[in-house]
Amino acid sequence: MLAALTIEKLNPAIYTCAQMLDRINDIELKAAGVDDVIVADEITSHIIATSARAQGSVEVLAELLTVQVGNQIYKVPVPPS
Repeated sequence: MLAALTIEKLNPAIYTCAQMLDRINDIELKAAGVDDVIVADEITSHIIATSARAQGSVEVLAELLTVQVGNQIYKVPVPPS
């Protein structure tokens, strides 16, 4: 958390993403200008719950979240029409 706050103080225009163990200080990071906060334990528990409901979903998520082989998530501009 301290590194993200220092980076934001040095250059508020820079994109910052911080990983936290729990969401306790999420509000302070957002107030300081951190763009994205990732709580790994929350993501892991959501993946486990999704896997219990939909077998095979872990492979799909792994495919989208890794860049080693196959598919990826891309940001593509949408035409106004």
